[in-house]
Amino acid sequence: MNESQTATAARYPVKIGNVELLMSPMSDKDISEIDNWLRATYLANARASLNGETNQALRNETIAVASKEAMTISLFSEHGKRMLGTVDGMARLLWQSVHRNHPTVTYEELRAQLFDPSNLNAVNEAFNKANNSGEGKNHKSKRQTKKKAKR
Repeated sequence: MNESQTATAARYPVKIGNVELLMSPMSDKDISEIDNWLRATYLANARASLNGETNQALRNETIAVASKEAMTISLFSEHGKRMLGTVDGMARLLWQSVHRNHPTVTYEELRAQLFDPSNLNAVNEAFNKANNSGEGKNHKSKRQTKKKAKR
């Protein structure tokens, strides 16, 4: 994808099974939604790890620590990248990238398709092309600029 396609938010086709979807580059809003999904997923996993026999004080402490840790997770953090490297994470990235062009497609439908390695590879390739080789170039540079300005 060239610079003019990115500047105009050009769509990139990805074939999953017999269906062709149009993937859009990630916007700032998409990145924020992915960050929120990552944080919510992390907290849900922390809550799910607590069994019924855990006392309330330990539950409260675990959730407090998990809440603090969740705030450090983002699309660009190492933990966020590991979470997005799972089938669930790839399905969320795919859904986030195609839902504007295909509002009826669901996360669950996309997730089911990603257990096929050829579909997973196609999504990886298309996502990287739609977002400047996976760098998230336009959006990442804005965020990096903000982070550097704070230092």
